[in-house]
Amino acid sequence: FALGGDSILGFRLLSRARARGVSFGFRDMFERRTVAALAEVCSAYEPAAASGRITLPVSAEEAERLTAEPGVADVLPLSPNQQGLLFHHAFDDTEADPYTLQVVLDFAAPVDAARLGAALDRVLGRHEALRAGFRTTEDQRSVQLVHEAPGVPVREVSVADDAGFAALLDEDRATRFDLTRPPLVRAAAVRRADGTGSVVLTLHHIIVDGWSLPIVARELFAEYGAPGAVREEAGRARYRDHLAWLDGTDPEASLSVWRAALAEVTEPSRVAAGQGARVLEPVRQEHLLSEEETAALAAVA
Repeated sequence: FALGGDSILGFRLLSRARARGVSFGFRDMFERRTVAALAEVCSAYEPAAASGRITLPVSAEEAERLTAEPGVADVLPLSPNQQGLLFHHAFDDTEADPYTLQVVLDFAAPVDAARLGAALDRVLGRHEALRAGFRTTEDQRSVQLVHEAPGVPVREVSVADDAGFAALLDEDRATRFDLTRPPLVRAAAVRRADGTGSVVLTLHHIIVDGWSLPIVARELFAEYGAPGAVREEAGRARYRDHLAWLDGTDPEASLSVWRAALAEVTEPSRVAAGQGARVLEPVRQEHLLSEEETAALAAVA
Protein backbone atom coordinates (compact mmCIF):
# COMPACT_ATOMS: atom_id res chain seq x y z
CA PHE A 1 0.00 0.00 0.00
CA ALA A 2 2.97 2.31 0.51
CA LEU A 3 3.63 1.89 -3.23
CA GLY A 4 0.16 3.05 -4.24
CA GLY A 5 -2.14 0.11 -3.49
CA ASP A 6 -5.76 0.68 -2.50
CA SER A 7 -8.91 -1.29 -1.76
CA ILE A 8 -9.78 -1.66 -5.46
CA LEU A 9 -6.38 -3.23 -6.18
CA GLY A 10 -6.89 -5.38 -3.09
CA PHE A 11 -10.11 -6.80 -4.48
CA ARG A 12 -8.38 -7.38 -7.81
CA LEU A 13 -5.59 -9.29 -6.07
CA LEU A 14 -8.11 -11.44 -4.18
CA SER A 15 -10.05 -12.12 -7.38
CA ARG A 16 -6.91 -13.23 -9.23
CA ALA A 17 -5.88 -15.43 -6.32
CA ARG A 18 -9.28 -17.13 -6.26
CA ALA A 19 -9.09 -17.65 -10.02
CA ARG A 20 -6.01 -19.74 -9.26
CA GLY A 21 -7.68 -21.71 -6.48
CA VAL A 22 -6.33 -19.75 -3.48
CA SER A 23 -8.22 -17.53 -1.08
CA PHE A 24 -7.67 -15.41 2.04
CA GLY A 25 -9.57 -12.81 4.03
CA PHE A 26 -9.70 -9.29 2.63
CA ARG A 27 -8.66 -7.93 6.01
CA ASP A 28 -5.60 -10.23 5.95
CA MET A 29 -4.09 -8.05 3.22
CA PHE A 30 -4.04 -5.11 5.58
CA GLU A 31 -2.81 -7.02 8.61
CA ARG A 32 -0.29 -9.29 6.81
CA ARG A 33 1.64 -7.04 4.48
CA THR A 34 4.14 -9.49 3.04
CA VAL A 35 3.64 -12.42 0.70
CA ALA A 36 5.12 -14.80 3.28
CA ALA A 37 2.77 -13.61 6.03
CA LEU A 38 -0.25 -13.75 3.72
CA ALA A 39 0.67 -17.28 2.63
CA GLU A 40 0.27 -18.48 6.23
CA VAL A 41 -3.48 -17.83 6.16
CA CYS A 42 -4.23 -18.89 2.56
CA SER A 43 -6.67 -21.72 1.95
CA ALA A 44 -7.88 -23.66 -1.07
CA TYR A 45 -10.73 -22.02 -2.93
CA GLU A 46 -13.38 -23.64 -5.08
CA PRO A 47 -16.10 -21.31 -6.38
CA ALA A 48 -19.68 -22.30 -5.76
CA ALA A 49 -21.64 -23.08 -8.87
CA ALA A 50 -23.80 -20.11 -9.86
CA SER A 51 -27.43 -20.79 -10.64
CA GLY A 52 -27.48 -18.24 -13.44
CA ARG A 53 -30.95 -17.18 -12.32
CA ILE A 54 -31.79 -13.49 -12.35
CA THR A 55 -35.01 -12.32 -10.73
CA LEU A 56 -36.52 -9.17 -12.21
CA PRO A 57 -38.41 -6.69 -10.01
CA VAL A 58 -41.14 -6.39 -12.64
CA SER A 59 -43.68 -8.85 -13.98
CA ALA A 60 -42.94 -11.11 -16.93
CA GLU A 61 -45.46 -9.13 -18.98
CA GLU A 62 -43.75 -5.84 -18.19
CA ALA A 63 -40.33 -7.32 -18.96
CA GLU A 64 -41.60 -8.58 -22.30
CA ARG A 65 -43.05 -5.15 -23.11
CA LEU A 66 -39.75 -3.43 -22.27
CA THR A 67 -37.72 -5.94 -24.32
CA ALA A 68 -39.96 -5.23 -27.32
CA GLU A 69 -38.93 -1.56 -27.35
CA PRO A 70 -36.75 -0.60 -30.34
CA GLY A 71 -33.07 -1.29 -29.76
CA VAL A 72 -33.53 -3.09 -26.42
CA ALA A 73 -31.75 -6.44 -26.19
CA ASP A 74 -32.39 -7.40 -22.58
CA VAL A 75 -33.88 -6.32 -19.27
CA LEU A 76 -31.85 -6.72 -16.07
CA PRO A 77 -32.28 -5.76 -12.41
CA LEU A 78 -30.06 -3.23 -10.65
CA SER A 79 -27.35 -4.03 -8.15
CA PRO A 80 -27.69 -2.36 -4.71
CA ASN A 81 -24.99 0.16 -5.67
CA GLN A 82 -26.83 1.03 -8.87
CA GLN A 83 -30.07 1.48 -6.92
CA GLY A 84 -28.35 4.01 -4.67
CA LEU A 85 -26.78 5.90 -7.58
CA LEU A 86 -30.11 6.03 -9.41
CA PHE A 87 -31.79 7.43 -6.28
CA HIS A 88 -29.18 10.18 -5.87
CA HIS A 89 -29.41 11.10 -9.55
CA ALA A 90 -33.19 11.50 -9.30
CA PHE A 91 -33.05 13.27 -5.91
CA ASP A 92 -30.58 15.97 -7.04
CA ASP A 93 -31.91 16.52 -10.53
CA THR A 94 -30.87 20.14 -11.13
CA GLU A 95 -27.24 20.43 -10.01
CA ALA A 96 -24.15 18.88 -11.59
CA ASP A 97 -24.04 15.15 -10.92
CA PRO A 98 -21.07 14.24 -8.66
CA TYR A 99 -21.20 10.71 -10.07
CA THR A 100 -20.15 11.87 -13.53
CA LEU A 101 -16.68 10.40 -14.10
CA GLN A 102 -14.25 12.16 -16.39
CA VAL A 103 -11.00 10.67 -17.72
CA VAL A 104 -8.44 12.58 -19.79
CA LEU A 105 -6.15 10.58 -22.11
CA ASP A 106 -3.31 12.55 -23.73
CA PHE A 107 -1.88 11.73 -27.16
CA ALA A 108 1.33 12.94 -28.80
CA ALA A 109 -0.58 13.59 -32.05
CA PRO A 110 -4.09 14.75 -33.00
CA VAL A 111 -6.87 12.27 -32.27
CA ASP A 112 -8.81 10.72 -35.15
CA ALA A 113 -12.43 11.24 -34.01
CA ALA A 114 -13.95 8.70 -36.40
CA ARG A 115 -11.42 6.07 -35.36
CA LEU A 116 -12.06 6.87 -31.69
CA GLY A 117 -15.81 6.52 -32.14
CA ALA A 118 -15.44 3.16 -33.88
CA ALA A 119 -13.12 1.91 -31.12
CA LEU A 120 -15.59 3.01 -28.44
CA ASP A 121 -18.44 1.26 -30.24
CA ARG A 122 -16.45 -2.01 -30.27
CA VAL A 123 -15.69 -1.69 -26.55
CA LEU A 124 -19.38 -1.13 -25.78
CA GLY A 125 -20.25 -4.11 -27.93
CA ARG A 126 -18.16 -6.33 -25.64
CA HIS A 127 -19.63 -5.08 -22.36
CA GLU A 128 -23.39 -5.00 -21.92
CA ALA A 129 -23.12 -2.96 -18.72
CA LEU A 130 -21.85 -0.02 -20.79
CA ARG A 131 -24.92 -0.20 -23.05
CA ALA A 132 -27.49 0.11 -20.26
CA GLY A 133 -30.13 2.75 -19.70
CA PHE A 134 -32.29 2.90 -16.58
CA ARG A 135 -36.04 2.97 -16.28
CA THR A 136 -38.34 3.34 -13.28
CA THR A 137 -41.84 1.97 -13.79
CA GLU A 138 -45.07 3.52 -12.58
CA ASP A 139 -44.97 1.42 -9.42
CA GLN A 140 -41.43 2.70 -8.67
CA ARG A 141 -39.56 -0.45 -9.65
CA SER A 142 -36.31 0.15 -11.50
CA VAL A 143 -34.65 -1.97 -14.19
CA GLN A 144 -31.81 -1.48 -16.64
CA LEU A 145 -32.44 -1.88 -20.35
CA VAL A 146 -29.45 -3.23 -22.26
CA HIS A 147 -29.43 -1.79 -25.77
CA GLU A 148 -28.03 -3.57 -28.80
CA ALA A 149 -25.63 -0.99 -30.26
CA PRO A 150 -25.94 2.59 -29.06
CA GLY A 151 -23.32 4.69 -30.85
CA VAL A 152 -21.05 6.78 -28.64
CA PRO A 153 -21.19 10.51 -29.49
CA VAL A 154 -17.71 11.93 -30.17
CA ARG A 155 -17.36 15.66 -30.65
CA GLU A 156 -14.30 17.37 -32.13
CA VAL A 157 -13.04 20.45 -30.31
CA SER A 158 -10.03 22.74 -30.69
CA VAL A 159 -8.64 24.70 -27.75
CA ALA A 160 -6.11 27.51 -27.88
CA ASP A 161 -4.52 27.10 -24.46
CA ASP A 162 -4.72 25.37 -21.08
CA ALA A 163 -7.38 27.79 -19.87
CA GLY A 164 -9.62 26.82 -22.78
CA PHE A 165 -9.03 23.14 -22.08
CA ALA A 166 -9.90 23.61 -18.38
CA ALA A 167 -13.11 25.40 -19.38
CA LEU A 168 -13.98 22.52 -21.70
CA LEU A 169 -13.50 20.02 -18.87
CA ASP A 170 -15.66 22.09 -16.49
CA GLU A 171 -18.45 22.36 -19.06
CA ASP A 172 -18.34 18.66 -19.82
CA ARG A 173 -18.36 17.66 -16.15
CA ALA A 174 -21.35 19.91 -15.47
CA THR A 175 -23.42 18.33 -18.29
CA ARG A 176 -25.73 15.75 -16.77
CA PHE A 177 -26.49 12.39 -18.32
CA ASP A 178 -30.09 11.35 -18.91
CA LEU A 179 -29.94 7.88 -17.36
CA THR A 180 -32.89 6.72 -19.46
CA ARG A 181 -30.97 7.32 -22.72
CA PRO A 182 -27.90 5.16 -23.30
CA PRO A 183 -25.07 5.15 -23.82
CA LEU A 184 -24.08 6.84 -20.58
CA VAL A 185 -20.73 7.44 -22.25
CA ARG A 186 -19.54 10.37 -24.32
CA ALA A 187 -16.18 11.46 -25.66
CA ALA A 188 -14.46 14.52 -27.02
CA ALA A 189 -11.48 14.50 -29.39
CA VAL A 190 -9.57 17.66 -28.47
CA ARG A 191 -6.97 19.27 -30.71
CA ARG A 192 -4.40 21.26 -28.75
CA ALA A 193 -2.57 24.32 -30.07
CA ASP A 194 0.81 22.55 -29.91
CA GLY A 195 -0.33 19.81 -32.30
CA THR A 196 -1.01 17.20 -29.64
CA GLY A 197 -4.41 15.75 -28.82
CA SER A 198 -6.48 14.62 -25.88
CA VAL A 199 -9.47 12.37 -25.42
CA VAL A 200 -11.99 13.39 -22.78
CA LEU A 201 -13.91 10.24 -21.87
CA THR A 202 -16.96 10.82 -19.67
CA LEU A 203 -19.10 8.08 -18.12
CA HIS A 204 -21.67 7.80 -15.38
CA HIS A 205 -20.63 5.90 -12.27
CA ILE A 206 -23.79 3.78 -12.49
CA ILE A 207 -22.24 1.78 -15.38
CA VAL A 208 -18.54 1.78 -14.42
CA ASP A 209 -16.41 1.80 -11.27
CA GLY A 210 -12.80 1.89 -10.16
CA TRP A 211 -12.38 -1.78 -11.01
CA SER A 212 -13.80 -1.71 -14.52
CA LEU A 213 -12.63 1.73 -15.68
CA PRO A 214 -9.02 0.56 -16.32
CA ILE A 215 -10.42 -2.32 -18.42
CA VAL A 216 -12.40 0.15 -20.53
CA ALA A 217 -9.35 2.40 -21.01
CA ARG A 218 -7.06 -0.53 -21.84
CA GLU A 219 -9.45 -1.96 -24.44
CA LEU A 220 -10.08 1.49 -25.90
CA PHE A 221 -6.36 2.06 -26.45
CA ALA A 222 -6.01 -1.41 -27.99
CA GLU A 223 -8.96 -0.97 -30.35
CA TYR A 224 -7.89 2.53 -31.34
CA GLY A 225 -4.42 1.28 -32.19
CA ALA A 226 -5.53 -1.85 -34.03
CA PRO A 227 -9.24 -2.51 -34.73
CA GLY A 228 -10.21 -5.97 -33.58
CA ALA A 229 -7.15 -6.29 -31.31
CA VAL A 230 -9.24 -7.27 -28.29
CA ARG A 231 -10.27 -10.89 -28.69
CA GLU A 232 -13.25 -12.50 -27.00
CA GLU A 233 -12.14 -14.64 -24.06
CA ALA A 234 -13.88 -17.94 -23.35
CA GLY A 235 -15.51 -17.90 -19.94
CA ARG A 236 -15.09 -14.13 -19.52
CA ALA A 237 -17.15 -12.87 -16.62
CA ARG A 238 -20.12 -10.70 -17.54
CA TYR A 239 -22.02 -8.18 -15.46
CA ARG A 240 -25.08 -10.41 -15.54
CA ASP A 241 -22.99 -13.09 -13.78
CA HIS A 242 -22.54 -10.66 -10.89
CA LEU A 243 -26.29 -9.96 -10.86
CA ALA A 244 -26.96 -13.71 -10.81
CA TRP A 245 -24.58 -14.08 -7.86
CA LEU A 246 -26.41 -11.29 -6.03
CA ASP A 247 -29.69 -13.06 -6.73
CA GLY A 248 -28.38 -16.05 -4.77
CA THR A 249 -27.39 -14.05 -1.69
CA ASP A 250 -29.57 -13.29 1.34
CA PRO A 251 -30.29 -9.52 1.39
CA GLU A 252 -31.83 -9.69 4.87
CA ALA A 253 -28.67 -11.25 6.27
CA SER A 254 -26.61 -8.47 4.69
CA LEU A 255 -28.94 -5.82 6.12
CA SER A 256 -28.62 -7.38 9.56
CA VAL A 257 -24.83 -7.18 9.39
CA TRP A 258 -24.90 -3.52 8.43
CA ARG A 259 -27.55 -2.66 11.02
CA ALA A 260 -25.30 -4.13 13.68
CA ALA A 261 -22.21 -2.37 12.32
CA LEU A 262 -23.97 1.02 12.25
CA ALA A 263 -26.01 0.57 15.43
CA GLU A 264 -24.04 3.23 17.32
CA VAL A 265 -24.25 5.81 14.54
CA THR A 266 -26.90 8.26 15.68
CA GLU A 267 -26.35 11.24 13.39
CA PRO A 268 -25.06 12.06 9.89
CA SER A 269 -21.34 12.52 9.36
CA ARG A 270 -20.32 16.00 8.23
CA VAL A 271 -18.04 15.79 5.20
CA ALA A 272 -17.97 19.49 4.24
CA ALA A 273 -18.82 22.74 5.98
CA GLY A 274 -20.38 25.97 4.73
CA GLN A 275 -21.59 24.67 1.37
CA GLY A 276 -25.33 24.97 1.95
CA ALA A 277 -27.40 22.85 -0.43
CA ARG A 278 -24.87 23.07 -3.29
CA VAL A 279 -23.69 19.79 -4.76
CA LEU A 280 -19.95 19.44 -4.23
CA GLU A 281 -17.63 18.48 -7.06
CA PRO A 282 -15.35 15.55 -6.25
CA VAL A 283 -11.71 16.56 -5.83
CA ARG A 284 -8.56 14.62 -5.02
CA GLN A 285 -6.54 15.64 -1.98
CA GLU A 286 -3.32 14.07 -0.77
CA HIS A 287 -2.10 14.18 2.84
CA LEU A 288 1.04 12.50 4.11
CA LEU A 289 0.45 10.93 7.54
CA SER A 290 3.15 10.42 10.10
CA GLU A 291 4.01 6.92 11.32
CA GLU A 292 2.06 7.58 14.55
CA GLU A 293 -1.00 8.86 12.66
CA THR A 294 -0.90 5.87 10.31
CA ALA A 295 -0.80 3.47 13.25
CA ALA A 296 -3.71 5.28 14.92
CA LEU A 297 -5.75 5.18 11.70
CA ALA A 298 -5.03 1.47 11.25
CA ALA A 299 -6.14 0.82 14.83
CA VAL A 300 -9.45 2.60 14.22
CA ALA A 301 -9.99 0.77 10.92
